[in-house]
Amino acid sequence: MEPLFTFWRFLLLTCFALVLSVSPAHAQWKQISSPDGGLITSIFHYNSMYFVRTPNGVYRSTDNAQSWHNTNLNLPFYYDITPVKSFASSGDRLYAGTSSGIRVSVDSGNTWLTQGVGDIPSFLIAQDSVVLCARYTFDTYPKSVIQRSSNYGTSWTKLQLPFLQSAQVTGLAITPTSVILTTDAHGMFRSSDQGKTWDTLKNNLSTEPLSTLIADGNLYYCGTSYGKIFRSSDNGDSWQELAATSALVPVTSILAKGAMLYYSTLGGGLFRSTDSGISWKECTTGPMNKRIYSVVGSPPNLLAHSDQGEGIFRSTTSGETWDVANKGINAQPILHIFSDIDTLYCYTLKSGFFRSADRSASWEKLFTTLPADAQVTCFRRRGNTVFVGTTNKGIYRSRDNGLHWESIGKEIPPQYITSLALYNTSLSIIGEEAAIYVSTDDGDSWKNVSPGADYVTRSLYLHDNILLAPPYISVNSGQSWQFDSLGFGTKCLVEYDSILYAGTSGGLYKSENHGISWTLVETFELPSLSSTFEIAVLGATIYAGTQNGIYTMVDTIFSSRDWFPAAIENEYIRSITSIDSTVFAGIEEKGVMKSVLYTRSWVKANTGLDNLLVRKLVSKGSFLVAGTLAGLYVSRDKGEHWTTTNSLLSSKSILALEWKGTLLFASASTGGLYRSSDSGSTWTQIYTGNPANPISALSATSTTLFAAQTIKFSAA
Repeated sequence: MEPLFTFWRFLLLTCFALVLSVSPAHAQWKQISSPDGGLITSIFHYNSMYFVRTPNGVYRSTDNAQSWHNTNLNLPFYYDITPVKSFASSGDRLYAGTSSGIRVSVDSGNTWLTQGVGDIPSFLIAQDSVVLCARYTFDTYPKSVIQRSSNYGTSWTKLQLPFLQSAQVTGLAITPTSVILTTDAHGMFRSSDQGKTWDTLKNNLSTEPLSTLIADGNLYYCGTSYGKIFRSSDNGDSWQELAATSALVPVTSILAKGAMLYYSTLGGGLFRSTDSGISWKECTTGPMNKRIYSVVGSPPNLLAHSDQGEGIFRSTTSGETWDVANKGINAQPILHIFSDIDTLYCYTLKSGFFRSADRSASWEKLFTTLPADAQVTCFRRRGNTVFVGTTNKGIYRSRDNGLHWESIGKEIPPQYITSLALYNTSLSIIGEEAAIYVSTDDGDSWKNVSPGADYVTRSLYLHDNILLAPPYISVNSGQSWQFDSLGFGTKCLVEYDSILYAGTSGGLYKSENHGISWTLVETFELPSLSSTFEIAVLGATIYAGTQNGIYTMVDTIFSSRDWFPAAIENEYIRSITSIDSTVFAGIEEKGVMKSVLYTRSWVKANTGLDNLLVRKLVSKGSFLVAGTLAGLYVSRDKGEHWTTTNSLLSSKSILALEWKGTLLFASASTGGLYRSSDSGSTWTQIYTGNPANPISALSATSTTLFAAQTIKFSAA
């Protein structure tokens, strides 16, 4: 009997993070200037100075935000993308909570000394010689930890506080007579001896979900997760409601300076009161938006920031009017980078397109009339005609250098446009469905020249009759295709001065014959927390855009680089997914861990997850589904809590999970295939299968569900 072979093709994705060490002897990469502004994660006001924390480091301003300069608080990037977590001050001492301990400065932040405590505090306060720090931890189970120093941070004592078991600290503030600590759902606590001992406060906020806390003189102010503001004048014994937003959104920060009060919300806007909270007015003049994370300063000079990537908002009129103050802040998350002759372009996460004609020394904002909901993935220019591909809106064309735009390619099915290529009069695109289209009339009409494969990379190159869409290449304008030597690991393709460069998972390659053969330039990987990786080339300099900024490398031959592990070391990563800016990893025998993008610190997310042998994670909206060795679990609050599904899957080993529209599919080691139409609450078996040949992988398009089966065979 002849052997019978049955092949099922599916894509296996192994996710891991590596960080590159650049030694002085081999400093091939250096960070350059990107457009001002970007993501701000916190602001701290100290005397006449401001400090801002970004995913790209800590910046300081000494001139009321007229300019910003990088500080010497920044650690090497392989320790932590955002090494500084919190600030506090007392007298002439400035404290910073970092990933390598508490740092202290006595010269207004010019120099810093490291002082004890290995934990990274989310909250830090100081009074006289006493310093208190608090953080939320998942060491063995969810809890908050408080540490205290009575000698300016030189030595520390971890306080044993049973009431903080399972509680998440949301605020820590101090007045001349007391310290108050607030939690998310476990009330508030007070110390009258600078944090040595603590008592539970029984008041009208004991059951409120508290989100923020500050002190001003002898007064305390706190905000809730439902948009309410309260004030206490008796050390927290009682609280008076001052304001409530119409939207039930969290209060993210409060600023109190005498009768001037300000509070920010995550979705409700920024508000101010000039009469101690009797009346309120929303701050809407200028570039402000509704998602404000914090407001700091001393009226009339104020700073605020949001989570939308605009950088710093500044007011010199006590909040009446606002402008942007980003000069010197280099924290734009770069999604894509493009080159055009001697011009460099970049597309940012929140701020759109920028252009530099002087190799990144300065940047100009472009294409402000492109539809706001067009999420750009690729860009090409021919004279004054500009083409962009998007994730959600197809292809746009501008014939006047970006002043006006029109949608083109109506005959192309809606899909993620992953790449654009231009050669003479030809324009080519590649879509997510392994589809390649060519136009010879600037996009007015299109021809499908796809290789008929089930996978091509998200990169496309066109030269004369050569079409390169790794792992396939065509030398006759797409009429026939063959495998290319680059294989499946290609991330991007660019051409400059007749040389084609390819960024792959195995290094940087170049071709001088339009993709027929390749030479390895350099084995490298950049520290990026997103799946986007782009390359542009100007002369011998290669530009790479990552979520952490822009880097450069000169195209010469260098020795191999060293590699550094990500925050999760020596673990078997079974699956990885994300919700918004949070990444979730399914880890063998460790359950689920999560990390907020840009922080690269990981915490356990296993509350209610009884089986820690997680084999598969999938997400949709705020739903997170985990398939384990013994059952399936669902989280409806982004991994905070887990519940089991019905008994149909409660004891089965889950092999695969896949969303198809609003339907969720699961396969089990018993051979069955199951479907849920309510995000995993209930399940229906739709295929019985055979335990000897279980469905090991699932994949779906908009119209079709594909199942990969394990086929056992023998040869006679």
